Parts: sequence; structure tokens; C-alpha cells
Amino acid sequence: MAPEQLEGQDADARSDIFAFGVVLYEMLTGRKAFEGKSQASLISAILSAEPARVSEFQPQIPPVVDRIVIRCLAKTPEDRWQSVSDLGVPVMLVRGMLPQSVVDDDDERELLRRQPNARIEHVEGAGHSVQGDRPLELAALLADFLDGLGS
Repeated sequence: MAPEQLEGQDADARSDIFAFGVVLYEMLTGRKAFEGKSQASLISAILSAEPARVSEFQPQIPPVVDRIVIRCLAKTPEDRWQSVSDLGVPVMLVRGMLPQSVVDDDDERELLRRQPNARIEHVEGAGHSVQGDRPLELAALLADFLDGLGS
């Protein structure tokens, strides 16, 4: 639940952005953004604690992903992205930094040149699926998902 909801205020799209940030954080780190031993301590953490940066657990994640997550998890709605479409520019930055989940022959050659140990799986009729670091794969899938929402 977003901080404003815990304080009895109305929820809007920015509350959903907070919830999205919580899920994104857990996807990328394998940890909860906010924890508590009781409901009261969990609510307190949501209202006042700042989660550790994603990059503390996944150093290979680009800094822009940290900034996306931090802004999604801002305590006040005014400090968050105001809509999913506002995430468009940062998502394009992420997309440019991460390997595509499906690549063509030219991309495959370039990937293997840069990452000789990358595993490439040939998928009939779907191009080539890159199998690599799980957090980066999740981030690439997130970029694809957000790109679809914004269009």
C-alpha cells in the first residue's frame, strides 16, 4: 500500500506507481523493499524508511534503474512519476543499456563479440533468446512491458 493510502488519503495512478515500484524492487533484488516484524512496523517502514538501492544487491544494474525505482517509491505522490507514460524516457535509456531478450543474427554476433560467454538459444521462428544474468533479463522484460504500456 502506498504511504498516502496508509494515511487515509485517496489513491490515484501515483499510488499504483508506488505499488509497481515495490514489485519492481522485489523482482530486481529478490528482497522486499519494506519489511517489518508486525503490521505496525511494516507500516512505519513504508511511511519513513528508504529501501537500499537496487544496485547494492545487483551491482551490474545500470544507475538509471536505481533512479527509476527510487522515484517510483517516493513517499509523496508529487515526487513519483505522475503516470506510466512518464516512465517512457527512462525506459528508453534502460532499453539502450540492456541486451535484448530476442536478437537477430547481427545482434547475436555483436553480443558474442562483447560477451564471449553469453549463451544463445535458437528458438524456431522467434529469433535467438539471450540467456544471461537474471536481473538484467528481468530489467529488459520490464523495459518491454513499460514500453507497451506507454504506447
